[in-house]
Amino acid sequence: MIKGRMLKDEDDMKKVGLTNGMTIMMMGTAEGKSLQAPTKPIKFIEDMSAAEIAKIASQNQSVVVIPAGLDNLGNTCYMNSVVQCFKRVNELKDALKTF
Repeated sequence: MIKGRMLKDEDDMKKVGLTNGMTIMMMGTAEGKSLQAPTKPIKFIEDMSAAEIAKIASQNQSVVVIPAGLDNLGNTCYMNSVVQCFKRVNELKDALKTF
C-alpha cells in the first residue's frame, strides 16, 4: 500500500510517488513459491485435554509438562504472572527438575 491504495503489478513505479531515501516494505511470496497448508492440523497444548497431554508425555519420556501458571482465583493474576515469568528462567526450571 502507498498513500492509501494498493499497488498493483502494472503500476508505474515512477508515478507512484516514491522519493529518494523512502523506506518501503514489500509483502507477499516469491513467484512459484506459494504458501502451502500444513499436512496435518496443528494442535496446541493449550487446546489439549489432560489425557492427551499425558499420552504425549508417556510417549516421550524426556518431556516434563509444567503448567503455564495457576488458575485465576480472584486477584491472583499478579502472582500468576510472576509464576509464568519464573517458568521462562531456564536455570530455575532445571534446578527445580533436579530437586
